[in-house]
Amino acid sequence: MHGSCPLRAVLLAACCALAPLSQAQTRPPETAPPVPAHPAGKFLPGVYRGQLGKSQIEMVLRLQTDAEDSVEGSYFVFGEGQTVEVVGEFEDDRFSLEESRNGTDVSGTWEGRIEGGRISGSWADGDERVHLPFTIERVAAVPNP
Repeated sequence: MHGSCPLRAVLLAACCALAPLSQAQTRPPETAPPVPAHPAGKFLPGVYRGQLGKSQIEMVLRLQTDAEDSVEGSYFVFGEGQTVEVVGEFEDDRFSLEESRNGTDVSGTWEGRIEGGRISGSWADGDERVHLPFTIERVAAVPNP
């Protein structure tokens, strides 16, 4: 019987070492903390995708570093080659942009409301003759320069 004592000691040590593992397997898995909700009515810079009329668009918006509550960026319509520059501002849940296709003249305006990670409203061409609804949703963050 004295010869089995070292084996018993090894088995006892192994059981003690494995006990935490077996307990961990029987506990329910820990869940990741929930993703914080997008603050209602608060603009966040980022990549936005959605609809302008019937067209699919992608818009990148960054905070302007030299002006409070101001944004700058660009957008493009999927299937078209031109990138359109935009500048604007936001206040509370309101959002407005001016766009320029040539870098000088205003070629359109955007007026909308921020609702969570979504901005929706109305776009008008530079002559205010064409009005289209738009809805864009934030799909990714972008670093500010």
